[in-house]
Amino acid sequence: MESKNINLKKIQELCKEHKIRWTRHILTRLIQRGISQTDIENAIMNGRIIEQYADDYPVPSCLILGKTEANRSLHICCSSNEEYIWMITAYYPSSENWNENFDTRKKKGGL
Repeated sequence: MESKNINLKKIQELCKEHKIRWTRHILTRLIQRGISQTDIENAIMNGRIIEQYADDYPVPSCLILGKTEANRSLHICCSSNEEYIWMITAYYPSSENWNENFDTRKKKGGL
């Protein structure tokens, strides 16, 4: 099967159209982590893809680094079937696991 990367412009277009699917899992995590849906939407709109997971099943996913309204770095893991964005999780990256710009992992597997 051919690998396919996610296109950021398409994700941003779907975000503008509010074509976002929120699972119970991510909504629970947002509450636990003090992250709003608006923070996620803002971070997508000003963000960039820092990791691609082209072989994820059932559709490719990616990790986006963006900024909240309060200018805080935010990581968003999402997938897309090009009709909707499926939110997987979101978190504030840790300097323990990420470089100073939060765009490169210091060690494999760290959030």
